[in-house]
Amino acid sequence: MLFVIYNRAISSYSQKQNKVDNVRYEEIFYQNINDRIKKTTFIPTPSSKISHKNQRYLLSKSINMAQTHLIISTLKKTLKLHGKTYADVAQHLELSEASVKRMFAQQTISISRLDSICQLMNMEITALMQMVTDSTARQINQLSDAQEQQLVSDLALLLVTISVINHYTLDEILDAYELSETQCIQHLATLDRLNIIELLPNNKIKIKISPNFKWRKNGHIQQFFRDNIETEFFDSRFALPQEKLIVLNGMLSQESNAIFQRKVERLAREFDEMATEDSHLPIADRFGYTSVLAMRDWRFSVFDRFQKK
Repeated sequence: MLFVIYNRAISSYSQKQNKVDNVRYEEIFYQNINDRIKKTTFIPTPSSKISHKNQRYLLSKSINMAQTHLIISTLKKTLKLHGKTYADVAQHLELSEASVKRMFAQQTISISRLDSICQLMNMEITALMQMVTDSTARQINQLSDAQEQQLVSDLALLLVTISVINHYTLDEILDAYELSETQCIQHLATLDRLNIIELLPNNKIKIKISPNFKWRKNGHIQQFFRDNIETEFFDSRFALPQEKLIVLNGMLSQESNAIFQRKVERLAREFDEMATEDSHLPIADRFGYTSVLAMRDWRFSVFDRFQKK
């Protein structure tokens, strides 16, 4: 079993740049493959009176099944909107700030603490869950085969797509690449039609892809990477301080393999979350890191001649 982690700071495309007291709880459906919330509704209704304790019980069932990082991500954004910091949360929970940071990083917030944090912001926990639902309902998790094909058929369009996914503004794209404003706006309009972004007044960009977004497995984008980027990416000794190469080899059971793969998927989600958190920083303080996490049952072919038939 071989597991490989590669991490590089690259710019392969760059040319220039270094609330609810009375609620009715409706059914929640989950897609176990990727634990994505498909439907969650908390609808105010005067005819239904569910106690605060029962609200928390119902929510605890849903949160255990739902994709936790979506809730934590929404909680972080809501805290920021209310002007609350980790220090404020720590004081409210009577914990150290380090413990709060670790709790958020490890995504181990209990229902009681989640409820308490919501009280800090004078909101109900059900209102937070509704915000999670609202944010995911309007987002896409994967493009169609035809959409991906359209992107790879136009390199400039693909470049603009990758840029906006990385939270570039229009001005930042124009500063980084040899594209005219007219060309760039045309490509942004195409992405708007493809439902990848919403092009707002004054050419502001609102990304519509979800935190679970993935390119199609063995689709056009992944094939484009293999054909055009893979060799260039691995053409490195990974010796710089911001680079990392780890190669692990060992014998694992199928059960251990499955556990390890879940850990890898969590690591990938954490990477995405950090990228989202850093998106508010100036473009000069953000760099184009790419990480490839790969694992397969594999043996080096040079030893094949020693293998017993």
